[in-house]
Amino acid sequence: MAKPPSTGIRHCAMKHAAYAVVFLLCAIAGDHAWARDSGPPEKRPDTNAESKLLEPGNWPVTVEAAVADIITSLSPENKEVIRGTKREDLIMFHFSWGMWIRNYYGLWRGNAELIKSACGGNCHPDDASMVIIEKAWETLQTGKE
Repeated sequence: MAKPPSTGIRHCAMKHAAYAVVFLLCAIAGDHAWARDSGPPEKRPDTNAESKLLEPGNWPVTVEAAVADIITSLSPENKEVIRGTKREDLIMFHFSWGMWIRNYYGLWRGNAELIKSACGGNCHPDDASMVIIEKAWETLQTGKE
């Protein structure tokens, strides 16, 4: 039995969305590394995975501070990708951009202040990272970055 035409279109759209997620994760991680690693190679920090995580003394403690840091690290192309994403589709970034947010900003390592800022109290790091993603999206929608 042949598939209805909408099934093929939906599959194609999901495949393209998956590629967009991978692209955005790589671009965001790359942009942050570029901002930190600029300068002569001998002045750059160690590039192992652990050194790419913020240390507790450098964690943002408010959603606004995390969003400001994220927005400044995004290329114009990545800002357009995020602007072009519907709010209800932001969940597609959970395992890419969201994971990067949870790891980089210490949501799994004890950044209780940022979690409290995101959720108004204690919540799961996954929920806090989604609030940060939504706030970054909102900020880009206004064009006031």
